Amino acid sequence: MKVVSDVSAIVDIMKGNLRKISGILSQWCRESMLERKRGAKPVSVEEFEQNHKARVGVRLMNMTDGGKEIHRYVKDSSESLKISKSAGTWKAYVDFVNNVVIEGFVSAIAVSLQYLCEILDPLIIARHEMLPLFDVKIELQGDEIAFDPPFEDEDAPSRTTLRSTIDGWLKDFFAMATVMVRLDSNMGDYLNEIKEHFQMQCLLSLVSELIDNTESKCLEYRENFMTHSFLWTDSVEKTFDRFLQEDPKELVEFEEGGMSFREIMHRIKVDLGPVIPSLERFEKEVARFEHLKQELSMKKTPTDIHWLRIDAQPVKVTLVNCARKWEEKYTGFLRTFVEDRISSLSTFIDSVRTGLGPPSAAENPEDERLLYQTMTKIRDVKLARGAMQRLFHPLREQVQMLKKHHANISEECWNNLEQAPAHWAEVDRAAFNEKEKILPLQNQEMQKIRVKIEGFREDVRNFRAEFLERCPFGSEHAITGSYDKSYAIINEYYGRTMEIQARAEQFNVPASLELLSARGARGVDFQDLELLFDMAMSDYRPLQGSDCLSNLVLLKNLWDLIVLVRETFSAWYSVPWEKIDTGQMLVTVRELAQQVRSAQKGLRAWPLYAWLQDEVKNMSAALPLVNELHSDTMRDRHWALLMAVTKKTFEKGPEFSFRHLLEVELHHFSSDVYDIVDQSVKEAKIEGKLDGIRKTWSKMSVDFDNTREDCPLLADLSEVLERLESDSLEMLSMASQVPVLQRPE
Repeated sequence: MKVVSDVSAIVDIMKGNLRKISGILSQWCRESMLERKRGAKPVSVEEFEQNHKARVGVRLMNMTDGGKEIHRYVKDSSESLKISKSAGTWKAYVDFVNNVVIEGFVSAIAVSLQYLCEILDPLIIARHEMLPLFDVKIELQGDEIAFDPPFEDEDAPSRTTLRSTIDGWLKDFFAMATVMVRLDSNMGDYLNEIKEHFQMQCLLSLVSELIDNTESKCLEYRENFMTHSFLWTDSVEKTFDRFLQEDPKELVEFEEGGMSFREIMHRIKVDLGPVIPSLERFEKEVARFEHLKQELSMKKTPTDIHWLRIDAQPVKVTLVNCARKWEEKYTGFLRTFVEDRISSLSTFIDSVRTGLGPPSAAENPEDERLLYQTMTKIRDVKLARGAMQRLFHPLREQVQMLKKHHANISEECWNNLEQAPAHWAEVDRAAFNEKEKILPLQNQEMQKIRVKIEGFREDVRNFRAEFLERCPFGSEHAITGSYDKSYAIINEYYGRTMEIQARAEQFNVPASLELLSARGARGVDFQDLELLFDMAMSDYRPLQGSDCLSNLVLLKNLWDLIVLVRETFSAWYSVPWEKIDTGQMLVTVRELAQQVRSAQKGLRAWPLYAWLQDEVKNMSAALPLVNELHSDTMRDRHWALLMAVTKKTFEKGPEFSFRHLLEVELHHFSSDVYDIVDQSVKEAKIEGKLDGIRKTWSKMSVDFDNTREDCPLLADLSEVLERLESDSLEMLSMASQVPVLQRPE
């Protein structure tokens, strides 16, 4: 009876200890390690982490104490049994309790993992109208729009990210499995068994899937801003430069007296600036960026995406500023453009008003300079009369467009533009009145100008005739190799051309006047004088860019090319016959031919250019023939035949070089050369066949049968006869070819 009582007491102790162990494990499962108060507002990752870490520390400390209690209960059971720890029954009991502990850890960690899944699951968040967990900003970082904190950052592994934060929570959860020493080995922990547990794997996979889902939705939201990536990735300057170059339009389409609107404005020194795209294209671009600013400003923020509250205000402000920068590039350029045009226009009108004011040239007939100044102003007004009226309207349109988009020009420029039409009408009347006053003085000066212009015209005509006669436009100097003489003539006439041009610039007109032509700032231009005095326009093309001066430039370039070609060819003349590399020579000739073909059009009609083309063409034709003559089948008889055809003699000895073949002028006998080489090849084949026949018959023999002593009989001759028939036919075939009739040497 006592034994039964003792056993019952031991069983009660063991059962009680197991209940206590289960109670400790159940206590661990009561609440999640991760805690968020119901209705809590979104906070930053850092703030949430601070509270979480404090909770984790307390939780793990309590679980460590619980682990020690579990070990104590197991020890108490062992002592009550008074059994060896190495006994099989005890080990089985410890394994049983060990499995209970493992399942307890799994349940405790599962509570935290399930809670994490609940606060990450968008369906649960929507069903319970839960507020997002974290506040996250989206902003422009470098060339990328990124979240702060990001989901992950491979370039900075130590940086706090959303994934690293949640990974930290998972590590905290699994740290529960390390708070106590294993029961079965009294060393190590339960972490490996817990990680490999199927339930843990499923919950971890669900957490990862929920994070990926949220990240995907966030990236979709990010694309709303990435569609405008050109705002910060493209260069404003380069894009605007391309815009200016695409389809530029003149400010005014107008022509009068053979002069375009731009030429007229240039002549009177009104700066139209560069040719730019139309006002409609400017307005289209400006409106585009204004609309973009409004679109970005209207985007809702913050936006809740699952467990994240996205604050887009930083990126909105940045992109609006970027769009404003692009808009201001267009409006700023156009504002400067308009102000410069108005300023130049006002300066011109003021200059003419001043020039036509007192003192009057009519009242000072001795002052030649004053007369020219007055006539220049009158000429400018006359030139600009039709064009000026067409300039005011497009300038007003540009100003109105800028005003519409809140990019007003300065008050001074606005006033100048408004007053410009009235001031111009006043200037036009003043010019007409002044012209009537100075008409007698103008007629006197006109007669002087006509005499001087006629004298200069004759000098130019004579110089041009001499220029065309003496300058090296022909091939005489090229054939003789007199390069220095040609360059000397070019230099001489360049100097004389510049002297005549200087005479035009020093024409006896008051030097202080800036009568500059639209063809270039060359001082006084004769055609300007003719325009100034309403004279018939003359043509001085011998001094213009398409005649003497440009002829000399083209001629110099052509002679440079001739020297290059001739020096290249001359370097080949001394190459011995055996070392001639026609392949490399042909490459060089093709390059030279390309340079000749690429020469400027102005010189292609000259005999010198035609001669150079022939030189290169002849060399191009000769080199393939030289290559053919390098055939191994060429014999002395063939070279003799070549000399007979070309009627030139040469000795093909050790001194035979490339020069000798060029002197033969092979390019005139291309078909003959190919025939001779072809004949040499055929003869070489015949020689080879004859040598083979000789060798065969030199080895052939006729056998006799000596069975009969009185009369030796020929043995079987079938093989000999068959060979004789075959070779006879072959020789008849060779004999039918003309070259074989002459015995090969």
